[in-house]
Amino acid sequence: SAGEFLYLSDVKLEAGETATPFEHRSYGDELALCQRYFYKTSNAFGSVYVSNSVGLGMSLPVTMRSAPSITFGSTTDNVHTFGGGDASYTTNTAFMVTTDSVKMYLQDGPTRTVGTFAALNSGSPISANAEL
Repeated sequence: SAGEFLYLSDVKLEAGETATPFEHRSYGDELALCQRYFYKTSNAFGSVYVSNSVGLGMSLPVTMRSAPSITFGSTTDNVHTFGGGDASYTTNTAFMVTTDSVKMYLQDGPTRTVGTFAALNSGSPISANAEL
C-alpha cells in the first residue's frame, strides 16, 4: 500500500550452495583497491631543469598492480612556473614509471629560469592506467 517501503542492504548473490561471509569494506579501502588499476591527478611537482623544459614527479596514492601506462592531458597552459605563470609545454614524456611513482619531462615550452619551482595545472591532469 502507499507509504510503505522495503529497504534492502548487504545483499549478495552467489552461485552454488555454500554462502561465503559478506565483506564489509570502508569507502577508503574500496577506493584504494580501485586506485591499484587507475589514478588521475594534477598533483605533480618539480622544477625547470633546462630553460624550456620542466621535470615533474608524482607519487601514486597506492602501489598499482603493475607499472601503469601514462596519458597526459592538455598541452595548453599545462604547467605553472612560479614567477613565470602558466605556460604550454608540448612534448611530454614519462621516463621513469614504477608501481609507486612517475617522473616526467615536459619540454618545448617558453624559456624560464633553471631551478624555478613548477607544478602541473589542474586543467591538464595525468592518468596512470594499470588495467588488466
